[in-house]
Formats: sequence, structure tokens, C-alpha cells
Amino acid sequence: MLSPNLYTIELTHGNFTWTIKKRYKHIQHLHQQLKLFRMSLNIPFPTRIHRERRTSFKLEHQNSRLKRKFRGALPRFPSKPEALVSYENIDERMQQLERYLQNLLQINLYRNHHETISFLEVSEVSFVKDLAVTDKGKEGLIEKRTGSTQPGCNFCGLLDRFICVRCSYLLSDLCGKWRKRWLFVKDTYLGYMRPKDGFIKCVLLFDAGFDVSSGIYSTGLHHGIIISNQNRQLVVKCWTKRKRKEWLSYLKDIISRAPGRDFTQKNRHNSYAPMRTSVDAAWFVDGSSYMAAVADAMEAAKEEIFIADWWLSPEIYMKRPAMDDDYWRLDKILQRKAAQGVKIFVLLYKEVEVALGINSYYSKRRLIAQHPEEC
Repeated sequence: MLSPNLYTIELTHGNFTWTIKKRYKHIQHLHQQLKLFRMSLNIPFPTRIHRERRTSFKLEHQNSRLKRKFRGALPRFPSKPEALVSYENIDERMQQLERYLQNLLQINLYRNHHETISFLEVSEVSFVKDLAVTDKGKEGLIEKRTGSTQPGCNFCGLLDRFICVRCSYLLSDLCGKWRKRWLFVKDTYLGYMRPKDGFIKCVLLFDAGFDVSSGIYSTGLHHGIIISNQNRQLVVKCWTKRKRKEWLSYLKDIISRAPGRDFTQKNRHNSYAPMRTSVDAAWFVDGSSYMAAVADAMEAAKEEIFIADWWLSPEIYMKRPAMDDDYWRLDKILQRKAAQGVKIFVLLYKEVEVALGINSYYSKRRLIAQHPEEC
């Protein structure tokens, strides 16, 4: 009734784009928290971090005072309640909120505040290129129940067959605890971390047994979600019904499209991963094809060749039968590539003498300690 409108905010950071859905009360809560933070900077706390923040805040706004006419204050926030905004003025309200957020993100001190980061749904794993290319994925704060991998306190499984579903989750609520965790979903997996230090607690991979469900009968909670794969399951809880629907819809959508679908569908030979065609790996059945591939790789080397082996014979023929005299013999290949300026590194592991008596062993250790340059 007080916040009837749901705003969809699209954000861009480099190559990453994502959308978040917030109500007016969420933006107002962010503004109030930043106001409290701004007021705390005026209080002279005797700490070095507080003095550095105050100094950086003053320098930043002294430099920008000529460009914009404000003295370190927050951007102007529309104070008119959401319930009093008519439908005809909704476009104006959207522009006001958009200008507020854009001006807010131009101030580094407010942009890096933990309330702003939580509002934008950003964490330590959001913009890592190896984890995602363009899609940041969905993130947010949830509550995770401890011991959710084994629901129900049934005396080490003795009463597992005699407890109904609701009683099982009731006992889990009595014995378990709810802890705040930051849940993040990527293309082929999901995980959660501790919000205070960003420590990753768990990662769940998408596989053939991945499933997500909600409802009273499945979870025993009004806003609960069960996320499971072939190895474990998670029981999480959202604060509102809307958030539960958002997480449920996003998880079902991401496993229904590539590349998440490649791991949740039934693959060849019941494999957990799909078939790949454009890869740099090859399958060798015997040594003949392997040695031929190594010879071709050395022949195509332009900078360096590194060989590590236990027993290396320079006269070995990499390609057989030896039809071209000694052209594909190992020492001839290395000699030919060395003449072309290719660096060659050979590392051989030689087994040391192991049949030593106890006295001989300690005498050798003493000899090495006394004369290391000779040994």
C-alpha cells in the first residue's frame, strides 16, 4: 500500500550489464543510511580510518565544488511518499530517482559504501572475467539454514521413516540456525559467501540432478527455496514473496538455457558434461599417435621447447616407421629447432640410491651439510 510501484533499474559496469528491482522504500532506506554515514563524518572519532575518510571526503568535494554546487551533501532525494504519486506523474518520479542514483554513484565515498554495494547487488565475484563474460548473474542477501544437507533432527536417521515432511522441517528449524549469506548465481554454478568478509562457504555445480523447488510442502516455509544437486542441498529463505519468486524464476531460467542447460540435460554415456568440439585437448589410445603429435608440436615451436622425463633416449624415432632417414629422430628435431633459435629445456629426474643403511644415510646428510658446494 505504501510502495505500490516496483522499479526495474538497469546498470552497466564495463562489459557487464544487469538489472535489479527495487521499491521506493528500498531507495529511501539507502538514502537514510548514507545520511547517517555522512553525519558520522562530522563527529571527530579518534581513529586513523575515520580521519582518512574525512580528509578524502573534503578533498573530493573541494575539487568538485567548481563543477557542481554542493558542499559534500547527498544528492537531492524526492521526499514525496510513493502513495501520493499519481499515475500521470510516474514518469517524473522515475526521472527523479534515476538522477538521484546517477549523482550518488559519482561520489566515491557513497558509491563504495557497503549499503550502496548491497543495494546494487555487487560483491567480490561480480566482475571477475574468468567467472562470467558479460552477464554478472543474480546476487543478493538471503538466509541459509545450517545443517540443511541433512534435514530433520531424527536421532542420526533412526526416525527417518516415521517423521512426516512438516515435522521434519519443524525439527530442523528447532535444531538449526538461520544465518545471513550472500547468494550468487553464475552460468554453470551457484554459491554463497559470508557478507562480512566475502569468504566463499560453498559452491554448487549444475548437474543432471540439479533441482529447485519452493512451497510449504517442499520446504516447510512460506518464502523458502530448496536448491539441490547430486551431492548436497541448500535450504534458503527470502524476506518477501516477491524475492522468492525472483530467485525461483531466475534459477529455472538459467538452467534451461546454454551453458547451464548443457550440464542439467542428459548427456552422452550419462556424462556430467556435454561433448566439446573446439578444444585444445586430444585423446590418444597408444604411444604411436601420441609421439607423432609431440613431434608435430616440436616442429611447430617458435619460442621454446620444454621436456620433462624420467628416462630420455635421444635416438628415439618420434614417427614410425622411419621412412625419412633420421629426420624424425628426437635429437635431430632438437638440433634443427636449436639452429632456428628456439630455446630448448630438458629436465631429467634421476632416482637416487635408496638401499642405504641407517649409518650411511646420516653420514651422507652430514656430508651434505658440511660441504654443500661439493654435493
